[in-house]
Amino acid sequence: MRWLRRLIRRNMRPMHELDAMEWRKRLAFVYAFFAWNALGVVIYYTYNKKHDWARYYGLKLEEEAEQRPGVYWAETLGVKKATIFRAEGFKIIDKTEYVAEPEK
Repeated sequence: MRWLRRLIRRNMRPMHELDAMEWRKRLAFVYAFFAWNALGVVIYYTYNKKHDWARYYGLKLEEEAEQRPGVYWAETLGVKKATIFRAEGFKIIDKTEYVAEPEK
């Protein structure tokens, strides 16, 4: 990282402290603006039921879309046998035994 510091020092001239503080304020405002808009987009898509974008745009097959998340992760991780719990808050709603299909 020393090379980066030398490159910046060689090609940039020192900035007055008050100018640096002003640029810091401007960059903070730009960052806050984009972060706030990104949060708004996430809330908008979640509210309009588009949070599963792959399903919404047709990139996910129907059988993949209907598959439970616990089964999906068990298959992804290559688990042969598992107990899958579904919880809401601190209550266990459902308990399912998963056994992987034998490979052909």
